[in-house]
This record gives sequence, structure tokens and C-alpha cells, in this order.
Amino acid sequence: MNKSSYEKTYHHLVKQENLAKIKEILKEKESYDPETIGKIQYKKEKELPYLFVQVDSGVYLGQGNYGMVDGNFVNIESICPQWTDVFYLPILFLRQPADPKLKELVEKRKIKEHEIEHLKDLLDYIDEHPSYIKRAQKYSLSGCTLENVGKSIHFEVEKIFQKEAPVLAKDYRNGETCVSISADGAAFEIEVDTEARFVEYEIGLYLGSLFERYLEKFPEHKELIENLYKKEVDTQGRAFFGKNALQKIVFSIMELFSLRHNPLRATRYEVGEFD
Repeated sequence: MNKSSYEKTYHHLVKQENLAKIKEILKEKESYDPETIGKIQYKKEKELPYLFVQVDSGVYLGQGNYGMVDGNFVNIESICPQWTDVFYLPILFLRQPADPKLKELVEKRKIKEHEIEHLKDLLDYIDEHPSYIKRAQKYSLSGCTLENVGKSIHFEVEKIFQKEAPVLAKDYRNGETCVSISADGAAFEIEVDTEARFVEYEIGLYLGSLFERYLEKFPEHKELIENLYKKEVDTQGRAFFGKNALQKIVFSIMELFSLRHNPLRATRYEVGEFD
């Protein structure tokens, strides 16, 4: 049984003087390749310390993604003996696209600020729900198996509705009022006129991307994934979209992509290559 809260332990662990030891723990765990571990840096902003990696490709983030909080399940007793269970160590991954036009678009999205908000929420959430660490270790997309894929989909969809949606709403209130999409070999910035619509569009994009990742992981079980995914989105999305949430989300995304043809709502960026 741990003698300290998760947040207090996080602040005790994530310090500049512990960076070398943390890298050794990650090397022993083989969390990342040695080059990536070598790039991990420490930073502190507004009393929040964090570890981050500036990467050049989407190997860890996935194509089209430029920021994420990646969780590592590690043993930290050598640094924090008061924490005896597996610890969830979040690390921010950030990257810039190579294409200058796409870089201009991505920089407007305040991606680092978005991920730092997630990190703040995570520290509070795990203190209130300590079982999150073991659930994440077992049911996250990266760690799930076909046998527990239903619980995994429940877990990942829950994260989008409970944890992503509030941060997206905060993004809008902080001035980020455009949704970015790619189509027709170009990137588009769509101006959105309400917070609710902004969150709806972004949640739809997140859910669509998550669904594709499950299909990629279990390509021989497409029907199973489709059925489980529909059930979870309809159930958990009811508070946001009402009945038949998945169908409404699909219509919402179709509406979003149609807006790329509206010159009053959309700005087109000619991109040489998506990375």
C-alpha cells in the first residue's frame, strides 16, 4: 500500500536531479528506443514540472498527430521508496511537421498547452481514482488483447468523453476556435462559431481516429470491433449527443468536411507532404 498520493509522488519524482535515474528506469523497461530516451528533457512551468520529448516523426504519435501525453508503467522505488506499486509516468511528446504551411497551421493550435492541461487533470484524476493506473495498464489500446478488447474500448472511449471533452472546451474558451482537417490533398482550418460545436467536431475526429486504430490492431475482427465500438459510443455519448450518438457523430463529421468548400468558414493550406 502506498504511503503518498500520486500527485505528491509525481512532484517528488519529476525533478531535474532525477532525470538521469528516470532515463535508466525507462531503458531497463525498454519503454522507448535509446535515442528517444536520450532526448527526454525536464521543464517546469507555473509550478508544474514535466518531462517532454521533441521528436521529428509520428512514430509514437501517429500520422497527423503533433502532441500527446504518453504513459509509462514503471517501478520507481529506487527514487521514491514510498511508492511501492507500479507508477504511471506521463511524458509529453511534441513534434512539428516538416512542411512549412502545415507547421504554420499546427502552431496555431497551441498543442503543448492542450497536453499540459491533460497532464494537470491527470494528476488530480489519479489521486481521486487510484485504480486508473492498473486499468490503463491492462485496457489501454496499446496493452489490450482480443480477449479484453471490449473493456479496452470502454476505457478509451470513456477517456475521450470524460477527459478530452473538458480540455477541448477550455481550448475554445482560450481562443482556439478552429478545427483542422485534411482532404483533397490539402489542409483546412474550419472556423467554428460555438463551443458546443467545436467540442462536437473534435470529439468526432478523436473517435474516428481511435476506431481506425482498433481496426488496425485487430484487422481480422472488423465486425466485432464495429459492434463493440457502436455500443460504447452510443452509451457513453448519450449525454453529449442523445440517442444514436454514433450516427449523429458521423453526420457531424460529414458536416465538418463539407464546410471546407465554404470560403467564409474555411482557410485552405496547400501542403507539399503530410507527415
